[in-house]
Amino acid sequence: MRVGQAMHPGLITCARDTPIGEVAALLRRQRIHAVVVAEHGRELGLLSDTDLLAGEWLAQDPERLAVMRRMTAGELMSSPIAEIEADAPLSAAAERLHAQHLARLLVRENGELAGVLAISDLVRVIGAIPTGRRQVSDVMSWGVVACPESASLGATARLMTDRRSRSVVAVDQGGRMVGVLAADLMLGQEIHRLIVVEADDPGSFPLGLIATSDFVTEISGPEWL
Repeated sequence: MRVGQAMHPGLITCARDTPIGEVAALLRRQRIHAVVVAEHGRELGLLSDTDLLAGEWLAQDPERLAVMRRMTAGELMSSPIAEIEADAPLSAAAERLHAQHLARLLVRENGELAGVLAISDLVRVIGAIPTGRRQVSDVMSWGVVACPESASLGATARLMTDRRSRSVVAVDQGGRMVGVLAADLMLGQEIHRLIVVEADDPGSFPLGLIATSDFVTEISGPEWL
């Protein structure tokens, strides 16, 4: 199968001087996880919900929160853009996503950007193909990036950035897992999420979820726009 057969066609763009509050509103409105930052018809970079999350460390106090609210897409975007040709084998895209720790690739066809290939697209394709590798242990990555459950969201975002990991496991003082902060859209309606537990009894039944979509919703509020 070729990349062009699995990609999502079309691109959603924003200008480099777009405030991040407006970018968050665009992500929420379009139900997407990244936009292309462009200027004068030239693609400059990508801005994703995980970029917004990684930038959260700036908002540790009111002064830094005010600075973050003034930031633009061009200041927070990831650049350069990782691209792949539409006629490239899907296996080549999978290898590149894994090797470079990427969540998505922009797809170029006949010299023009034509769409996006994300990890979720690979998962969707793989799920439809019969395979002999049916156990989780056959495909999982061994070893995890972990943090104390008391770690701030800003510290966790920095850890994800530093370790180039798209998920962090939260553990209690006894080393037991109490939640996961994930930054990958994996299947269908799955969302980036953190399990919320009681502070004095983290092993009890979870109270709920807080997702990157909640973070995007917060940033798209009127105080950011």
